[in-house]
Amino acid sequence: MRDCELISIQDRMRKSGIENVEAVPWGTHISLFYQIKEDLVDVLVTYFKAGLENNEVCMWVVCESVSADEVRRAMRESMPDFDGMKKEGKWKLLYIQTGILTMVSSIFKQCLTRGLINLIRF
Repeated sequence: MRDCELISIQDRMRKSGIENVEAVPWGTHISLFYQIKEDLVDVLVTYFKAGLENNEVCMWVVCESVSADEVRRAMRESMPDFDGMKKEGKWKLLYIQTGILTMVSSIFKQCLTRGLINLIRF
């Protein structure tokens, strides 16, 4: 039965939240070229906001270009209920240096166990 559920999820179109990129199928990869940090943050905030509003589990992997505090501040400005979503486990912030593959696998398994099988945004 779970295989049927996963197939139906893959067939659904998802709102990307990115200007000029409307609905995309599950599993779509999007590349972004940016010049300044603010451009990166602006695009990713709208991307993750769309995912959270669609009840998707979201994970932002932070590297040197943006600090965790900047990410949290931008998300709070965009979504007043952001902290509540964090408490519900719908939002994760990871650092590249923390063994990312192990963390991603662990979080994905936790989401499936809790019945959160919607798209996970990275």
